[in-house]
Amino acid sequence: MPGRAPPRKELAGNRPLAVKPAADGSLTLSATTCEIYGGEITFEQPFQNIGNWHDEHDFVAWTVQLDRDRAYDVYLRYACADPVAGNAFMLEGGEPVLHGRARGTGGWDKYRQVKIGRLALKAGAPRVVLRPNGPVTGALLDLEWIRLVAAGSPPPASDTRAAKPNQ
Repeated sequence: MPGRAPPRKELAGNRPLAVKPAADGSLTLSATTCEIYGGEITFEQPFQNIGNWHDEHDFVAWTVQLDRDRAYDVYLRYACADPVAGNAFMLEGGEPVLHGRARGTGGWDKYRQVKIGRLALKAGAPRVVLRPNGPVTGALLDLEWIRLVAAGSPPPASDTRAAKPNQ
């Protein structure tokens, strides 16, 4: 049926849950806690990431629980092989929609943290969605996490194990 979302994938090691702010107000949207939708896109348990992101209709989503409106600086931690770099993505769910391109990181095992912009989320249960912004050549990226920190705060620690989901 056109316009209908595919069913959410059920994958070992991936347990979607509502994300709540940590004590400092930050949010960690991790690969382990997202909802995964699409064809080959999957949770790669050995790497704790979202990989095999080959189709423009693949996406991941998180539901966030906020008690008030908040503004965030948004950071992505991902890997991308140089030969497939340049695919466009967008992060939806707040204002404005954030757009970016997956830059090469030197390989699928070389992760980089990048700031992709500033986002305002409304109180309640906004749904934050990361998806390709158009056709994907090769693969979009391997995503470990998205961190949202209070606007103007220092960047989060880039160590992958430092980003624990907020529950």
